[in-house]
Amino acid sequence: MKIALAQLNFIMGDFEYNFQKIRRAIDQAVQAGAEIVCFSELAVCGYPPRDYLEFHDFIQRSKQIIDRLCRLSHEIAIVVGAPTTNPVPEGKDLFNSLLFLHEGRVQYVQHKTLLPTYDSLLQARLVKVIPYAHNQSSMDELDFRRHLKRIRPPLLHLL
Repeated sequence: MKIALAQLNFIMGDFEYNFQKIRRAIDQAVQAGAEIVCFSELAVCGYPPRDYLEFHDFIQRSKQIIDRLCRLSHEIAIVVGAPTTNPVPEGKDLFNSLLFLHEGRVQYVQHKTLLPTYDSLLQARLVKVIPYAHNQSSMDELDFRRHLKRIRPPLLHLL
């Protein structure tokens, strides 16, 4: 399996710029024969989002970009970071999540378990922390591995 790692500089809050940068990296990864392309934490909205996480429009724009990225996930699987909403009323409203996109939809979501508590990266006051042992996702680890094997046999190459 060939995996592309896209370590890019994103602009916090410039969703269209970030999307175009992600799209170009996806195109390059496809041309290089990669089957998965991985992006950084909160790549969709830029890092660190700080108090912008409190704005409903900021979260909606993140969701819209994820929808657009899903449409690009038919040729290649995409791993990307974005804020996601907590569906239950208890706790904080958001998660700092990693999303696995493939075949046109979100296949797996993993919420970050350890958030920084220092200086300007104080995410814990806005983002819900899930204890590692209780981190529930839409697919368990075994299903995730089976899904990866459907993409291609496990031969790993890094670009």
